[in-house]
Amino acid sequence: ESRGTLVLDALLDGLGPVARQMWEGTMRIENYEFKSEVFREYLAKSRAEGLARGVAEGRELGLEQGRELGREEGLEQGLEQGLEQGREEGRDEGARAALRGTVRALADGLGLGWSGAREAEVAELDAPRLQALVESVARHRRWPD
Repeated sequence: ESRGTLVLDALLDGLGPVARQMWEGTMRIENYEFKSEVFREYLAKSRAEGLARGVAEGRELGLEQGRELGREEGLEQGLEQGLEQGREEGRDEGARAALRGTVRALADGLGLGWSGAREAEVAELDAPRLQALVESVARHRRWPD
């Protein structure tokens, strides 16, 4: 036992029942306020140090959790963007393939001829240019100049 505990035990043993009951009522840990300036300063310093340590630990934990959440959100956003981009590219490629097929069908149907060079030229066109080519060939019944 510490010396302080032994002294406290001796003091409490020497109190009468009323004094002991009063002392126990005022010494409840949750209500007790230090009377000594030394202990009040020590308590304030300890609380400040504990708060600073808690803030630092909380900040670090918050950073870790924030990074993880940010990473998860970033992955989710990246996946959504990738899916959307893939859908757009797929729709565009599908439209281009359909338009290339239409150009080929028009060329065959109108007897315009179809060469490897013409196929390579048509394969390089984007969807708006393919659409314009389809409209031009259908209207003029010949390859554009």
